[in-house]
Amino acid sequence: MADNPFDRTAINVREKPLSTDINQLQSQMDRTLRFMLQEIFRPRTGLTDERAGAPVTGFLGNGYGVRENSPAGLSVVVPAGVGFLDIPSDTPSAIGGVAGIDDLNRYKPMALLQDATIAVPAPDPTNPRIDIIEATINRRLENPNTRDVLNPVTGAFVPSTVNKTLAWNVGSSIDNTTITPANSTAALSYKQGIANATPTAPSVSAGYVKVAEILVGAGVTTIGQDVIQDYRRILAPEHVREVSLQGTLISGAPTLDALQAPPGMRVSITDDGVSGFVYVVAGDLTGVSPIAWSQRQNGAPNAPVAQVTTVTTAIQTLLANAAQADPVLDVAVGQPILQIDIGTISDTYHVNVRF
Repeated sequence: MADNPFDRTAINVREKPLSTDINQLQSQMDRTLRFMLQEIFRPRTGLTDERAGAPVTGFLGNGYGVRENSPAGLSVVVPAGVGFLDIPSDTPSAIGGVAGIDDLNRYKPMALLQDATIAVPAPDPTNPRIDIIEATINRRLENPNTRDVLNPVTGAFVPSTVNKTLAWNVGSSIDNTTITPANSTAALSYKQGIANATPTAPSVSAGYVKVAEILVGAGVTTIGQDVIQDYRRILAPEHVREVSLQGTLISGAPTLDALQAPPGMRVSITDDGVSGFVYVVAGDLTGVSPIAWSQRQNGAPNAPVAQVTTVTTAIQTLLANAAQADPVLDVAVGQPILQIDIGTISDTYHVNVRF
């Protein structure tokens, strides 16, 4: 059996291959691809340690970045996309009892192939609650078909029903477009919290990763973006993410003129009447130490103060005000956010931040 990420199963000239050989060949190619992805997305171990750290559980682009529905109501949308869940102990062989159908790599795909709409359970009339959306893998043998299978006792080939696909897509075999708490699949789950004057989020199920928290206010009839917290870790090569922009800061009329940023990140340039800021909403920012650079059109380059902070009511109000932010962003209080203080207003800025 091939045991290394770049090994391949050889079928020799005039050799009569076994079904195990063909299955194993596919399993090995899948392992190689996922091994390369886990290596590409590994972060640096630390500030003074240049080695690669453990593989990162996370998501590509805006995949799984939960958003409000349109028109707004008691539901949210989970955008289609791909994530990877690192499970070092999970490398089964002969899945479904089929020799050679193996899952040889620790880095598991979570592929949601169509947007999923999730109905939010009715709110409590008196107290708020916090719900979560969580995801895991959905590896399964499916797609039954009739094939002639050898009966080793009689030596005859007998029509038999066998599963022909090792599937990974989250949702169902046809990727349903509507998921409710009552019929959430094993892989994409909505978990309802307990209403309370000071609610707390339910714990994440074992083997799952949290992608969002939703604050469901007492008696609300709609769920807006301003109550959805993004908990995804957004993946990037070497786990280095970068945002670059050009913006003009004139008190009462900031404008974002140009932007280069990965999908799934929301960016706004703002001013509070005294200083200019850039805010970046980029999911989970645990352990991030951002490095920023900026240059005023009429001034020298500088290293602005860049930090990870938490959205306060004041930041939420600033980002929602069209006279102070471009573009306007609806962001939940409590959401981790990058804040870059670029200083004096009434000028055009070029800003770059890596994190």
